[in-house]
Amino acid sequence: MTDLLCILISKWNRVVLMPVMIALTVSCDNANQPAANNNAPDMPVVENAKANIKFSQDTIQAKSGMDVVVTIQMSDLPATEGGGISLAYDSSLVNVSSVQVNQAVWKFVNTNGVTDNVTGKVNDILFSSYNAVPGNAEIATITIHPLKAGISQIVLSGSAVNPFASNGEALNVSFGRLQVNATAN
Repeated sequence: MTDLLCILISKWNRVVLMPVMIALTVSCDNANQPAANNNAPDMPVVENAKANIKFSQDTIQAKSGMDVVVTIQMSDLPATEGGGISLAYDSSLVNVSSVQVNQAVWKFVNTNGVTDNVTGKVNDILFSSYNAVPGNAEIATITIHPLKAGISQIVLSGSAVNPFASNGEALNVSFGRLQVNATAN
């Protein structure tokens, strides 16, 4: 076990466990290597121009005060062990009522993120699986609550806490957005 941890530490300069952090003391022959000075593991990046994280729809029509449910999906990814996403939106026009990671697909450690409807953000929706999930899959279901008439964008981005990975290598993915066209109720 110590040899495996030493290999992981020498490759990425740290061990990341999600969501519970555990302090480890490991003696490795190469422990005197300088640590990376960033927040993400120093992992090679797998280029995949088609890999996308997006909403099930590009645009939705909604009435103010009425909840709308959409899904976040991955498409054209190589088999992945998981990843993390965040959302940003105009909180004067829409709020996020709930986030639910798809437990049927992501069977390991998952978190529905931290929703802040004051600043218009949901940070660190994290999901993972022991067995790599291939290609196309549902990540999470999001319930959106339009507050008033108007047009708003909900923008997806990657989470630095848990980057998308396949076979231990970071994946280069594109993130989509959702336009919410809300009318008065």
